[in-house]
Amino acid sequence: MTRTPRAQVLIDLAQRHLDAAAETAQHSSPDQIPGAAFAGQIRLAAAALPTIDEAVADGPPLPAADVATHLRDALTALDQIAPFDGPPDLPLCAWHVHELFRIATRTGAA
Repeated sequence: MTRTPRAQVLIDLAQRHLDAAAETAQHSSPDQIPGAAFAGQIRLAAAALPTIDEAVADGPPLPAADVATHLRDALTALDQIAPFDGPPDLPLCAWHVHELFRIATRTGAA
């Protein structure tokens, strides 16, 4: 599977946003069980994205934001990757993030 350097940078950015969304979901939910469950779903989507090595690339700190904003920003990063520049399952990964974003905006996830 060949990825361009730009695609990998965008995948890493999406993963950083997904990690931030999961942390926010887990720690800001008034009820721990739904917050932890939603955070788990976000982490599952992040795990589906390919990385070059285990650690997500360092970058400037992400601004503090709510879950939906981090999910939207992750989706924006994934949508900037041309179809043949990313992994073959990129559309499926982006769809998962889109569904998580939809859930977060409909439920008012913090």
